[in-house]
Amino acid sequence: MKNRLQTSSSRAAESLEQQELRLMKNRLQTSTSRAAESLERQELRFMKNREQTAKLTRYQYIKVTFRRQTFENATNA
Repeated sequence: MKNRLQTSSSRAAESLEQQELRLMKNRLQTSTSRAAESLERQELRFMKNREQTAKLTRYQYIKVTFRRQTFENATNA
């Protein structure tokens, strides 16, 4: 009877240990997943900003070119 109780108690302790390990593993996976998602969002934001900068640069180039042509046309006329 005493051996059965010890065996049962030992199994319960092992089961609890396995559950705790599983929980820790899940937490680690969740944390890693969140970090990956955060990194992905940062990369997307960076790409979006770079795209906006490229658009602005093109716009400014066109604007400056137009002004230069307008000035040249005015001085040549």
